Amino acid sequence: MIENYDNISANLFLLKDFHLFSNDLTINRKVRNLYRDPKNKKKFVITNSTEGQIPSNLKEYVCSIKLSLPSNNEIEQEVRQFLRVTNINLLNYDNLIIKAYGGFSLNKIRISLLNLIQNDLDINYILSKIFKEKKKIIDNIERLK
Repeated sequence: MIENYDNISANLFLLKDFHLFSNDLTINRKVRNLYRDPKNKKKFVITNSTEGQIPSNLKEYVCSIKLSLPSNNEIEQEVRQFLRVTNINLLNYDNLIIKAYGGFSLNKIRISLLNLIQNDLDINYILSKIFKEKKKIIDNIERLK
């Protein structure tokens, strides 16, 4: 379908959960053909996968970038900046909150923090909410495996 999409401007396609289809020979052939066909030079395909393995027959055609989760320092900067901007005083608990956000992406941390300010700012509520979100993320990862 991507190869048939004809448009003058550049095109960007996202193939979500590509690892589920990476061993399909038909899909592998289509990816290789996209790479070789000159009329596809303005088409960009981004794949999303929880696994970092690229099939050996596609390694020549695919560039892999691993996007890691934020470090503790990055999480700390994000949380402290949020607390500063919103004038929320949780100084006694900020380290606990920072540790609780370990394993979250920066985007998930931002969304979670925004959801928290809409509610009560009791530390028990905050930590309970963070751990529920973390459990949801872990459950989603387990389902994908």
